[in-house]
Amino acid sequence: MTLILGGYDKGLDYADLIKVITNKKNVKNIILIGDLAQRFGKMFTGVKYKGNIVDMGKKSMTKIVNKALSLTPTSGVVLLSPAAASFDMFHDYKERGKKFKEAVANL
Repeated sequence: MTLILGGYDKGLDYADLIKVITNKKNVKNIILIGDLAQRFGKMFTGVKYKGNIVDMGKKSMTKIVNKALSLTPTSGVVLLSPAAASFDMFHDYKERGKKFKEAVANL
C-alpha cells in the first residue's frame, strides 16, 4: 500500500499515528504532502520506518498521484488519508478529494 499523508500543520501531536503506521506491514510507501511533509519525514526517520518515504511538498495532486502510481505494484492500493487539514494546498477537503479523483481518472 502507498499512503498519501500530510497537509496543513496545526501543531497537533502525531506521534501515536506515526508509530501505528510504522508498525503496519502493508504500508510500503508513504508520500508526504503539504506543510507537514518535512515534520512527518523527521518523525518517520526517528521511529526507523523501513518503507519508502517520498516528500512531495506542495506539488500538484496530479504529480502526487503519478508518483504513487510509480511506487505501487499493479495489485496494490493507493490511499489518500492525509490526517491533516487541506488549507495549505487546497480551498478545503472537498477540493483536495476532487483533485485526487480527477488525477486518478486521468491516469
